[in-house]
Amino acid sequence: MIRVALTREEGANDRLRDFLDESWDVVEVPATQTSYLSDDVFDASLHALDLATDTPWLVATSARGARYVARAVRTLKVTPRVACVGARTAQAVEALSTHVDLVGEAGAAALAPFLDGEVVIVGALERRDELAQLLRSRDVKVVDVTCYETVARELSPSEQLALGASDVVFVGAPSAWRVLRPWVAHDTLVVVPGATTAEEVGARYEVLQGWDDALRGRLASWARRREGTRESEQ
Repeated sequence: MIRVALTREEGANDRLRDFLDESWDVVEVPATQTSYLSDDVFDASLHALDLATDTPWLVATSARGARYVARAVRTLKVTPRVACVGARTAQAVEALSTHVDLVGEAGAAALAPFLDGEVVIVGALERRDELAQLLRSRDVKVVDVTCYETVARELSPSEQLALGASDVVFVGAPSAWRVLRPWVAHDTLVVVPGATTAEEVGARYEVLQGWDDALRGRLASWARRREGTRESEQ
């Protein structure tokens, strides 16, 4: 029996279940919870921006910020271009009738060579700043606008045990991994959406990267190898 832990917030794990075999044992262990800024506070941050160009870039770093990016497009008195980190974020933005000009499929850093002028990064209060660093190294003006904060949960003893017993753990962000890491066994397969989270997990764990249409088949192949190893050890 393959045991899987899904660690996104409540209501955000349904899509991940589509990647799993129906016979696998699945448990949900949310690693974080999200606190969103009010529209008034977010709007105030936008109005405080001192933009010198009429076509700045707006960067959505996650699907959680999609609503705020769409709001910014409507609120700003300029015509921004929109870039998204990952296909899922782009889909969330487009679902709000907002055009997406650029998608970084391989993570935030993949956007850097294509962004110029002024860049407004919309996302979490605490996040990796690799994109901002790359842009500033090219003298691109970067402004951060916060729209939510990801807060770590304190896992219950039963949740800690469930993680330790899991063969596969899905991890959606670096902040989630920092919560989960103490309880994840070293022979666990860690499944991540992209390069940024994979880098946070590091080389001590086997990592499967990419929440795409091919993932179900890749997981099935991995599970056959794992079960074959278990049978040979008996």
